[in-house]
Amino acid sequence: MSHWLSEGIFVQDRKPSFYCYEVRYRVEGQDRKMLGFLGAVKIEELGKGKVHPHEMTYSKPKSDRLNILRYCNANTSPIFSIYSSKEKVA
Repeated sequence: MSHWLSEGIFVQDRKPSFYCYEVRYRVEGQDRKMLGFLGAVKIEELGKGKVHPHEMTYSKPKSDRLNILRYCNANTSPIFSIYSSKEKVA
């Protein structure tokens, strides 16, 4: 991670930010679009924070992601989640 920062591959913003993104893809001939945002969240003790775990997780992928996190000292796999909005988004 320090190498990526020193080389300018990653830059740290001056203040906390969220980043919007859009992914377009095709499934069985149908165009699809996924909208999302990236941001950092505070990890808190299970049940104490505002981010709640998914009801069905798998040990092997969790172990794999943890090994990558330990090796790179960076989270290279964003966590996908859902949220509800009173306004229509796209």
